[in-house]
Amino acid sequence: MTRIVATLSAWSARLEDRRVQPILSAALVTLVWATLVFVLGAGGPRDYWFEDDPLLFAISKSAATPISFFVEHSLVQHALNPVEVVPMLFASFWVDTRIASSIDTLPLVAMAHSALSTLLAALLLQRLLARFVPIAAAAAAACLWLLLPSTQSTLEFASTRCYQEGLVFSLIALLFCHRYLERDRVADLAGALVAAAFAMWSKELFVATLPTLLGLLLLRARRYRAFFALVVLCFACASYRIWAVGWTLRYAMDPPRITDVFALARQIPRLSFASGIGYVAWALVLAGLAAIVVRRPERRGIVAIFLVTTLVAWLTLLPITHALLQHNTGVTVWSRSLFVVNTIFAAACGWLLGELRQRRAAFLGATFVFALGTYAALASIQAWNSLKQPLWAETLLVLQHPNAVFISDAEAHWYFEGLERLYRDRPFPVVIHKGMSRAEIAHIQVRPDVPWYRLEGGVMVSCDPSACLQ
Repeated sequence: MTRIVATLSAWSARLEDRRVQPILSAALVTLVWATLVFVLGAGGPRDYWFEDDPLLFAISKSAATPISFFVEHSLVQHALNPVEVVPMLFASFWVDTRIASSIDTLPLVAMAHSALSTLLAALLLQRLLARFVPIAAAAAAACLWLLLPSTQSTLEFASTRCYQEGLVFSLIALLFCHRYLERDRVADLAGALVAAAFAMWSKELFVATLPTLLGLLLLRARRYRAFFALVVLCFACASYRIWAVGWTLRYAMDPPRITDVFALARQIPRLSFASGIGYVAWALVLAGLAAIVVRRPERRGIVAIFLVTTLVAWLTLLPITHALLQHNTGVTVWSRSLFVVNTIFAAACGWLLGELRQRRAAFLGATFVFALGTYAALASIQAWNSLKQPLWAETLLVLQHPNAVFISDAEAHWYFEGLERLYRDRPFPVVIHKGMSRAEIAHIQVRPDVPWYRLEGGVMVSCDPSACLQ
């Protein structure tokens, strides 16, 4: 018994060692990530394409160098959303196409790349938060971030890697900014600005939130010259965007009405957890922030930064208000849109846990929020399997029957267009989809002996041509 007590005491002392804590915390975050990817099957290298992936990878594969996505108009414009400028995404995909040994291994490489980007983002989030809170609280926030449905969605969908890598560059920019505020070195400020530019070229959600956060931090520290440099960077990125796609800011959807804006605000907690438990989690965090404001006036500036950044992240969702309100029950492809909001939420959770002075309260709070996140993660993985399974099956059927005609009712009709472009070096069947006009369908000519099939939920059903086209 004495030996057991001595062993436990030794382990406890080792856990208190500040040199060991960062290693253990990083190991915990990596363990949660590995469990999600390799045990529960969230994303991972065995998955196949989904919706936008084939078309975007076909475009990426066609370029000679990744620089082309920054300087050639025809490549700078997003294939599916002409008003969005995300050259870093295509450059990232270009790397995948060069690493993959063949078109058959490209999905494996792409999904592995996305999974590793997610792990890197989680470790950087932990490292950034550890500058301000105990490392255990930082690790808890990073683990919660991994479990949230928005993170799960970016794991499952290769074309949403821009969220992950945009966050990676954002966290690097914030780490450089923190070092600049500590050391006042120009090199650190330059590193922050370069990383911020890469983040804004990764996903346009970061164009609003990252400069806002950096600007608030610089103004709070009275670094006005650095703030001016940030403003210059924002103008430079805006000028680049105007050169690339013009002055338009209009998204493909209709602008929301004022009632829709308030409806979206009410739905944010539900959307962030993809269920009603989000209201519980958000109520706890907002109550904690309110308590901090009342009891610790010196922390009001930090709380204000959290709230302002969250408000800006919410405003970036307004162009897609209609889609979010239509898909507000459970996990959908739109769950990824809450990525930045949920990242700020997870960071706020970590900061609140670090502010709790009683270890028992901090442990209970972390356990409760972690349990909510685990529930959301399991529901998210199950929902994504249901979303992707039919498309996986239909992809295999199409590739295995090049001498056939298929009729698809898939909402993402551009998927098969992209698949045909991506596999252009191989025989490919005729696929009639929702994006084709009657004139295009009428011009399709095939031999009388070619079989016709209708794709229904991952199964092909033989049909007569005249009946199929009705």
